[in-house]
Amino acid sequence: MEENEELLEQAESLSKDIIHIKYIEENYEQALDIELKCLENYLKVYGKYHKKVLRVHEELFVTYAFLNNTTQGLVHEKEAIEISEKVFGEDHMHTANLYSGFGQCTCCRGNIEEGIEYLKKGFAIIEKELGEEHKKTKRLKSLIERAEKGEEINWCKE
Repeated sequence: MEENEELLEQAESLSKDIIHIKYIEENYEQALDIELKCLENYLKVYGKYHKKVLRVHEELFVTYAFLNNTTQGLVHEKEAIEISEKVFGEDHMHTANLYSGFGQCTCCRGNIEEGIEYLKKGFAIIEKELGEEHKKTKRLKSLIERAEKGEEINWCKE
């Protein structure tokens, strides 16, 4: 129990520095090191299916995008999706946002079919929750239409 408390304390202390290091200093390599250490600690304490583990995977996706490594970022986004499905459910808005982010980035990477599949999963939830006239619903519908037409979606590149 004492070891878990120490790991949590270390992870919490490190995570406080992330925003400053990543977004103010723009030191993405250092942010990556810290996020990976936080992930390691949270996994030891909480196991895979926990909100804090989910959050670190989401941050790792962003950090890898800043480092122009969307391949590794998508690995973490996929992990975030799996965790969100278990923690929140497949029809939750948080999961929907992950589906649509993964779909957009996957389309950008050239895997259009898989990207559209995830965009549509996110769209179905978002439309149900926000309605068809909401700007987020309209934006996502437009992205799906563009992807289906084969138009380029410039969201992330490697």
